[in-house]
Amino acid sequence: MSEPFWDFSVRTYRTDSVPEACLSLQDECGVDVNMLLYCGWFGVTRGRLQADMFRSVLDFSESWSQRVVQPLRHVRTWMKLDGCRDPRVPATTCMEFLEKVKGIEFTAEKMQQDVLETLTAPVPEKELALADQLAAMVNNISLYFNMVNITTDNFVRERLLTIVQAEVPEFSTGDIQLVLSSEL
Repeated sequence: MSEPFWDFSVRTYRTDSVPEACLSLQDECGVDVNMLLYCGWFGVTRGRLQADMFRSVLDFSESWSQRVVQPLRHVRTWMKLDGCRDPRVPATTCMEFLEKVKGIEFTAEKMQQDVLETLTAPVPEKELALADQLAAMVNNISLYFNMVNITTDNFVRERLLTIVQAEVPEFSTGDIQLVLSSEL
C-alpha cells in the first residue's frame, strides 16, 4: 500500500516553507489545507478525482472543518493573541490549556483526514508515472478551487509550487510551474 494520507500530509507539512505556504493560502484565500493536501495525495495514489465522488468528500470536509476544526482554531488563536495575555488569567495555567486546545485541534484535523481516506477507499490505488501524478494533482486542485470559488493568481501559484514540490520532490520546479500555469 502507498503512503497513508496522514503520513503524506505530515511529511509534506514538515518541509521547509510549506507551513507558511499553506497558512497563507488558508488565511488569504480560504483554502482548507486538509483538502489541498488531499488533492495532492489522491493525485499521487489514485490519479484524477471524479467530480461526483469529490463532492461527497468535500461536503464532509467542509462540514467537519466549519463545525469542529475552525472553532478550535479560533479559540487557540484568540488565547494565543489575547486570552493568555489578560493579567486576570494565570499565564502558566492559560498556556498549559492553550497547548491542550492545540492538541485537540490537531486531533480533529487527523480525524478529518482519516475520514477523507476512508471515503476514498472504494477508489483503487494506481501506479502512475510522475508526469501523470503531477497532472492529476493539479487537476484535483483545480477541481477543488472551482468547487469552492478560489481564484488562482501568481500569489496562489507560488505557494502551490512550494507545496507540490514538497509532496513529490522528484518533480522539477520547471515542470510544476508549467503545469500550474497551464492548468490553473
